[in-house]
Amino acid sequence: MAETVVTGNLGWLGTDGVVATSKDLGASWDSDAVFLGRHTAFSFDIVWLGADPPVGEFKLQGSNGAAWQDIPRSTLSVNGAGSEIFNVTNRYCEKVRLVYTRTSGGSGDIVAGKWMIK
Repeated sequence: MAETVVTGNLGWLGTDGVVATSKDLGASWDSDAVFLGRHTAFSFDIVWLGADPPVGEFKLQGSNGAAWQDIPRSTLSVNGAGSEIFNVTNRYCEKVRLVYTRTSGGSGDIVAGKWMIK
């Protein structure tokens, strides 16, 4: 199955699957859902900056319509600027989202992000 760049209404992601504008890390938030259809593998590539380092946690969650559940091994602690690629295989869920939970520190911004579905 070929790789697909996510398109459609992705909230703060642009229609080509790439962040259209920066997303502030000064508060906790959940991204809009990204629908996977019958795909079982996906990745999310993210880059964030912060002169006043953000402190918190990124994680991926999946749902089949009943409730959002954390995807195992998809949690990343944030303490300053950085980047990460989350690769997920063999996940059978209808939709996924990225969650950021701020614990302290500055604001920072996500400056690049892209979903890929396979």
